[in-house]
Amino acid sequence: MNRRIIAFAVVAGALAVASLAMAQNVATREAAKIGPPTAPAAQPRKLAPGVEQTIPFEERIDEKVTRQDLTDILAENPTFGVKPGSTAPSPAKGVRFEHDVRGLDFSFKPLRMIEVDVPNMAGRMRRTLVWYMVFHVKNPSADKPLLFTPQFWMEDLDKHTLYAEQLIPVAIPAIQRREDPNRPLLNTVQMTGEVAP
Repeated sequence: MNRRIIAFAVVAGALAVASLAMAQNVATREAAKIGPPTAPAAQPRKLAPGVEQTIPFEERIDEKVTRQDLTDILAENPTFGVKPGSTAPSPAKGVRFEHDVRGLDFSFKPLRMIEVDVPNMAGRMRRTLVWYMVFHVKNPSADKPLLFTPQFWMEDLDKHTLYAEQLIPVAIPAIQRREDPNRPLLNTVQMTGEVAP
């Protein structure tokens, strides 16, 4: 099982979202780009029951099969495949399409905040409130790896505005110290890849 834990953060002033990531059980240390260990690794922190919420992947039969008309064919020939004098519908109508729909289980901790020094446009450090959320995904599939390309958005329901994620590398050490120093952090670019079953 390949479990990955990631977090994202939101800069309160500019309302920009920074994405961060923690990984556990990454295939190799080289893949995680964290280098060789200098001391025996301590065990990751265990969370109390109920700290995380989990949204499991739900397989829905109605999403695996759809029926559609082949509109390009029917636009050229509405009676495509129909024998003369037959009342049967065209075989280009209501064609059955099967889809291999899969998903990941998503577990997360509630949104949190931390103050960090973030450089501004002039290069000066400014104390900034950063919002972040730690989560991990799990591939419940029994036989197939799934490509994981995380992208996060924060929605302001009052202003009906979406804010895209933004990487803030200076926030990563502070979040790591608070959440779990025994788990390496990765950003969403480093997290992109296949999640094994």
